[in-house]
Amino acid sequence: MPYLHAEILSRFQQRDTKALEEVYSLFYGPLCYFAEKLTANRQAASASVVDVFVKTFQSSVRFSSIDHLKGYLFEGVKNQCLNYLKQTKRQERNLQDYIDTIELSDAYIHAELVETAALDMIFEIAEGLPGECKRIFDLLYKDRLSYQDIAANLQLNIQTVRNQNARAIAYIRKKLQPELLLI
Repeated sequence: MPYLHAEILSRFQQRDTKALEEVYSLFYGPLCYFAEKLTANRQAASASVVDVFVKTFQSSVRFSSIDHLKGYLFEGVKNQCLNYLKQTKRQERNLQDYIDTIELSDAYIHAELVETAALDMIFEIAEGLPGECKRIFDLLYKDRLSYQDIAANLQLNIQTVRNQNARAIAYIRKKLQPELLLI
């Protein structure tokens, strides 16, 4: 048998496809079993083993014995399986990040929709405010100007702007239904 293995090894290193088939039939089963134990995935295990056989067959590595080749194949399969596991973990992490983003995004979008609906109701109610009060409310909340800017533009005291804003808010609160305030 050692003579037969030496002949197969010699032909394998000369890239004889028949020798590849013989080495493949010798080690494929045990390598797949080993790989499947590492990956817990039969398809990934088989793909890893085939990939290692192809790379080994195409490599220029010289093997001193069939046991050396066997050890090389097992080491290659182990490394291939570890790479597969790392890649799988990375993909799972990326998938989880994506799912978290979507969930966060859905929650964010829902909150934005609720806020938009609430603001629409508030701005609609604000249309009923008296003249100066409405003007100040619009400058504060639609144009997003500061109390100081509004006071300077309208030549009013800052306290007058604050008082008008307080009146507007009180008016809007009175008009909003209590259950809408929960929004």
